Amino acid sequence: MSTIRKMLLKFIIVSFVLWAFNVLFTYLTKGELILNDKILLPIACSFGLTFGEMVFFKKNEY
Repeated sequence: MSTIRKMLLKFIIVSFVLWAFNVLFTYLTKGELILNDKILLPIACSFGLTFGEMVFFKKNEY
């Protein structure tokens, strides 16, 4: 499996998990279930976590 494909899969999984935790936390604290609210922050965080690690690796690994 190519490196880009692995990174995209990791991006999708991490963004979904962060979004699910965000929805769960909102439901537990406020008592309302909003599925499409606040989706930008989990996507931005997962993008930074997934593709930000490229800065710390050698150039020939990617």
